[in-house]
Amino acid sequence: MKILILLNFIFLFIAGTNAQCPVLITLTTQNQIDNFSTDYPDCFGLGLSLTINGENSDISNLDGLSQLTSLTRFQIYKTNISDFSGFENIQSITTSFRILDNGDLINLEGLSLLQTIGSYLQITQNTELETLEGISGLEQVGTNVLIESNPALQSLSGMENLTTVFQNLEIKNNLQLVSIDALQNLQQVGTISQDQLYIFNNGSLQDLSGLENLTVINGALRIRSNASLISIDALYSLESVSSLVEIRSNQSLSECAIPFICENLSNPDLEFVVENNANNCNSTQEIESACLLSISDNERNNRITFYPNPVKKNLYLVPNENHVFEEIVVYSMPGDHILLTDQRIVDISHVAKGIYLVEVKTNQGTYTRKIVKE
Repeated sequence: MKILILLNFIFLFIAGTNAQCPVLITLTTQNQIDNFSTDYPDCFGLGLSLTINGENSDISNLDGLSQLTSLTRFQIYKTNISDFSGFENIQSITTSFRILDNGDLINLEGLSLLQTIGSYLQITQNTELETLEGISGLEQVGTNVLIESNPALQSLSGMENLTTVFQNLEIKNNLQLVSIDALQNLQQVGTISQDQLYIFNNGSLQDLSGLENLTVINGALRIRSNASLISIDALYSLESVSSLVEIRSNQSLSECAIPFICENLSNPDLEFVVENNANNCNSTQEIESACLLSISDNERNNRITFYPNPVKKNLYLVPNENHVFEEIVVYSMPGDHILLTDQRIVDISHVAKGIYLVEVKTNQGTYTRKIVKE
């Protein structure tokens, strides 16, 4: 009898403890969220998979969840929240984080302490989402990042500290996206050949500014069907793509002669698919011709790469040794001083069309190159 009483006590104790923080919780009403701290006073989220489903309810804020500090998995969909106020104490999500079809969501404010997502970040079909402001603490995503079909999204602001995506980074069908500048610290995408950086059908995106520090793609680089894209120059630091370079159906893209592509067009271990872009970027043969104009033999021999040439807006200078830029001067052909800078991205958009000399002074010597401004 005593053993039975003891077993009953243990069972009730365990049941009561689990009632405080179950492994899985689904919240479907604002009232459930508001009462969370009462219903689960000792639940801080460790080991918890949380789903918030607002499909049949008016869920407008997450303030009642402020005690949570971590989650195993979190998905939120079909709510009326405008941001993530109430989630200010969340520091990690050990597996997946999905933000789906939240019609009033404008930004991600409230997630500033979130540093890591163990596997998957998905941000899809949030019709009013304009930026990703609020996740500035996020540094790593363990597997995939999918940012897809957010029709009001204009920038990726908020992702400034993201350095690594260990599998796939896919930015797709965001028709108002004009800037991915926030990816300025991204250095690596992928770990195996099946992974990819995929930029697809972002109709307002004109360039890839923000990817200047990306050096490694373990897998494929795929740039497809971005109707307004005119430049991929921001990929000037790219050193490695392991399986595929696909540049297809970007109808305004005419400049593809970036250093990595020029140096690897004949690489038998790397597949190239280049088609249905604008002239000069419509086939590997066209790119090869542009590369011959953009990069001289001396530059290939560990000097400095100037590109693109001809140039419309930004002239990129890429050192291939331990060069330190000291001064960059642009002269007109009569020798008039036009521009002085020490930055390796030289904005000459305001310069009249014509032929110019670019003089680059470095700790390894001075280099001069003739360029054409279109």
